[in-house]
Amino acid sequence: MLILGDVLANMDQYTGIPGLHEPKPNLTPDPARNRESARRLAALEPELVCFGHGAPLRDPRKLKAFVDGLGD
Repeated sequence: MLILGDVLANMDQYTGIPGLHEPKPNLTPDPARNRESARRLAALEPELVCFGHGAPLRDPRKLKAFVDGLGD
């Protein structure tokens, strides 16, 4: 199990719509560093990911695909 806290969310923090999201730009002081943290955590291939916002995720491939699509 991996607890991501606010590195990523599994819902939009403004609308509440489910889905993987980065924190909004005004909610993280260093988006590039946050993305690097997300990549490192996804590389662990956790079977269960818990977020500070949104439902748990039980598919490590979905997490990896999402972080692989993030910019720099």
